[in-house]
Amino acid sequence: FNATAATQIFTLSLTDGLPILEDRAIQSGIFWGCAAMTGLYALPWGLVPLGYYIFRGGRNRNPLRFISGFLIIFGGVNALCIILFGDGYITPVYIYHFLKPRGTELISDIYIRVMRRNLLIFFLPFLYLWGPWTGKRTAVLAAVIIYLIFLGALNPLFTQYFMLPLPFLSFLGAVGMTAIIERFNSRRQRVTALAAAVILLAGFSGDDIFRYLKHEAGTGFETAEQCRKYIMDNSEEGDLIFGHVTTTPLLALMTNREIALDMVDTNHMRFKAGLLDIEEVLERLKGEERLKLFIIQESRFWLDPHFQSYLSRYGPGTVFDEPRERIIIYDLSRQNDPN
Repeated sequence: FNATAATQIFTLSLTDGLPILEDRAIQSGIFWGCAAMTGLYALPWGLVPLGYYIFRGGRNRNPLRFISGFLIIFGGVNALCIILFGDGYITPVYIYHFLKPRGTELISDIYIRVMRRNLLIFFLPFLYLWGPWTGKRTAVLAAVIIYLIFLGALNPLFTQYFMLPLPFLSFLGAVGMTAIIERFNSRRQRVTALAAAVILLAGFSGDDIFRYLKHEAGTGFETAEQCRKYIMDNSEEGDLIFGHVTTTPLLALMTNREIALDMVDTNHMRFKAGLLDIEEVLERLKGEERLKLFIIQESRFWLDPHFQSYLSRYGPGTVFDEPRERIIIYDLSRQNDPN
């Protein structure tokens, strides 16, 4: 269950095809709250249902009921977390997003790159111009436009943020294509048009699918079992591990080892935003007597001089070859001879 799924349910519920929440404003608001709690980037989606309930309101479409449903989840969970953790919750969850350094790439270039990778998904919605302009389906179009504008205001902007509007763009493209096919008079013509559309879509999608599969092939953790075995053979239960944000937590689960400082999220952006200081973290690690293994990936961040200076005191790390950046595990019990 994630932000994409939750927002799809309550926003697409405003369409003719999925009217399960149209007259259930509180339930729709609850889904919005769930979506926003699983990803703050889902917050803008609520503007469309809210506008729908305001302009097409009624006893069961009261916008206040919709907002109440949202606050039950979003407000309740946030209030509880603030009471329990205070600034330890507010800073990493909210303030962090305003501390991130601005990206070096133009926002327009990111949009162009995403569109080039998803040409069909961005092109087919234009067919909606020939489709039925019902209020509910147009709400989906409004959701897409609002969210794309919202993304344009983010800096830094990452391509994965575009995953949320893609299902809605696909829906609009399907509606537009169906409307064009239905314009043919005979059943035979419609079947022929549908077959031609499928062939054209498959042809134009082939290159995108190939590039996607090639990309995914290079993002897997191919040496996970080798890394797991190394950790099991070179540490004992009770020893701590530390390191790369996507590798270390998985290996901790696979080996039943705890992570030093309980610092699961070592994303480089947290350091750039000022929430973490490299020197301070390394100083705290020196006080962790149970820290046994340090896991890095050969990226620019982990090759920072601060990390390299810290790790240079220990023996050469064990290298595990990956399709992209190699993984290196340092055994901190093998300290170099200062002489």
